[in-house]
Amino acid sequence: MLFDRETLDVVRPAVAFIASTSTCTRKRPKIALAELEFKAMRPSIAIPLLLVLTAGCVGDDPKPGSSSGGASDAGSGDGGGSVGANLLENPGFEDGCNGWSSSSGNLTVDAVFHGGARSCRVCTTGVEAGLYLSRPFGGAAKVGEKYVASAWLRNAPSAGNANSFTLGVRSLDAGQSDVETFSQQASVLTSSWQEVTMSFEIQKPGSALLRVEIGAGEAPAGSCFLVDDVAVRKL
Repeated sequence: MLFDRETLDVVRPAVAFIASTSTCTRKRPKIALAELEFKAMRPSIAIPLLLVLTAGCVGDDPKPGSSSGGASDAGSGDGGGSVGANLLENPGFEDGCNGWSSSSGNLTVDAVFHGGARSCRVCTTGVEAGLYLSRPFGGAAKVGEKYVASAWLRNAPSAGNANSFTLGVRSLDAGQSDVETFSQQASVLTSSWQEVTMSFEIQKPGSALLRVEIGAGEAPAGSCFLVDDVAVRKL
């Protein structure tokens, strides 16, 4: 029994897609040849041939300096340019502001968002003070490990402006004391979303926990800001 037209209509686009993938350069001729020969092959022969030709295709011919896309590459920290998964839970505040805290402000869910359907609104409690949103993540960090952190920020509508903001990460010991801190230069917030990013490398031993912090050293009474899509990833 040869391939019928319906089967060919399903298989041919898949073969064309695989053959055009940049990471399959070495296998394109053989895959194209198999596609041409499908009409003369029985399914019991053609399908195994297709599987053999395309096996391991992703990452077969990676671009210089890029990750092959294998699961073992994520967060490898080998300096090869791969970026791991987001280490934060509830980074987009789709579960409200749960898991996040502020020692000097009130946290509420806001319908003005950058991604998803929610953001976290951080407001002063009525007096001028430092205004920060924070969350612990990960475990003990090792000397030499590199990370990249980012967050989307803006001033909250119908509220006082919170002015300059900083994105930072603290490395804490077992007693919650600072081992070292990293921060991005303060940025002035506006009524539009803007991304703040920073990268850092662990320099000192003794880290038991990392904590991301977003906020301002001094925020006027009545000021609020919105945070969304926060991420910390290991390089």
